[in-house]
Amino acid sequence: MLEIGTGAGVGLAWLVSGLLPRADVTVTTIECDLGRAELVTNGDWPGFVDFRSGDALDLLPGLGTFDLVFADAEAGKQVGLELTIAALSPRGMLVVDDMVPAPAVVWDAEFAGRQEAVRRTLLGHERLVAVELAGHGSGVILATAR
Repeated sequence: MLEIGTGAGVGLAWLVSGLLPRADVTVTTIECDLGRAELVTNGDWPGFVDFRSGDALDLLPGLGTFDLVFADAEAGKQVGLELTIAALSPRGMLVVDDMVPAPAVVWDAEFAGRQEAVRRTLLGHERLVAVELAGHGSGVILATAR
């Protein structure tokens, strides 16, 4: 598995909790904010979690392919989406959230335009079969590589 955008580690914790007690997996997570990455790595994580610090756009080409990718950062979603799609194994799944604004949040036109470009790319990409769950949480697109 690959998570792009570790943040505070909440999404990572969900992924890890869904995998335990398995240990025959690797979850690679990328965070560009070095201070945040250092804080998260100090947590009590299973040995199968692989922390990477840096720009996802620089790291993605050397990481190989994944059965599941959760793209939760600008890099790899709004910028470099083709790199993220290329990181999918055949029949690998891509999960992209935050596709609709949260309640009481208004996106500026530039951000809304970038998110719409992500939506169009994922739903129309020749390598993907994708579905949008707009009414679910923050809006999720699930895609499977052909």
